[in-house]
Amino acid sequence: MDMRVVLNCLAAGVLIGLPAVAMAQEWPDITGAWDTTFGPLNFTLKDIKDDAGAVIGKSATAPYKEEGGTVSGELQGSTLVGYWHEPYSSVKCTTKRANTFYWGKVEFVFNAAVNEYAGKWGYCEEAPERGWSGRRA
Repeated sequence: MDMRVVLNCLAAGVLIGLPAVAMAQEWPDITGAWDTTFGPLNFTLKDIKDDAGAVIGKSATAPYKEEGGTVSGELQGSTLVGYWHEPYSSVKCTTKRANTFYWGKVEFVFNAAVNEYAGKWGYCEEAPERGWSGRRA
């Protein structure tokens, strides 16, 4: 079959909402030590798998000693979207997450070299707007 025909069929399937060939997703390897504006983070990654055992995502966790907290979330491409949790903070949320009333959202965008990130955080359910950047240690 002519390659143009194959490409046209794939494009037509995408345009009318039919599934095309599955693309392998890749996530940046953020594991290891990072120096950040809130002290050191040490990320670990874990595969998120579907019922068939295929890797469909990556979760990340990193404790930070500065406030006795933890950052955890899921990589969406090169962006970590998740939450920070601490035993105490200056703002108390009305609901608990991870067994604490002191938490908020985070978004860390990692650069292509995976040696820096530009991050934001917020309290509770507010949109992350405060800075939290980092570089590989």
